[in-house]
Amino acid sequence: HNNDTGSETIVLSVDNATQLTLQNDIFTATGQRYSIYQPRILVAFENSNNIYGELFRLLDGTDCGATITVYDTASAAQYPVAISDNSGSAFVIYEVGAAPSIYGSKVSATGIVSGTTVIAGTGTIIDAISDGSNGIYLLYENAGNVYLTRRDINIANLWTVTVAGTAAVETDSVIILDS
Repeated sequence: HNNDTGSETIVLSVDNATQLTLQNDIFTATGQRYSIYQPRILVAFENSNNIYGELFRLLDGTDCGATITVYDTASAAQYPVAISDNSGSAFVIYEVGAAPSIYGSKVSATGIVSGTTVIAGTGTIIDAISDGSNGIYLLYENAGNVYLTRRDINIANLWTVTVAGTAAVETDSVIILDS
């Protein structure tokens, strides 16, 4: 993690005591500060109609710091789902409002929330998985129709298709990635 720019990468291998192979070059200027974080897991949860997260070390379950506020605005939020982006950060997908909209936020390995996006103006989450390439697939229902959308690392829409239409109400569906 570059502490000055906020950019992150993953250590692919430790070549020797002083050399690492990184997924992305984050060493952009001299005099900047860097940190290496142990692998972490993000747990997303709802409390008092807001969405929060906690980071824990995978090695021993140690809490990595303060509670992360993912969403805390006026409308009630619920049903958060956390998915890895395969680059050290995570997506948190959740529903907001009485006739819920589906939102997505990015949470970095250091707990910084960015990139909050409305994924669907109305809908309920059925399932969400990583796409294996820094993005996600989200299966959701809206007015009895079921949709599958693929989102990139910034939660931008890559495509959305109708899986079941005409009020099929397939809310017990699941998705799996076969590569």
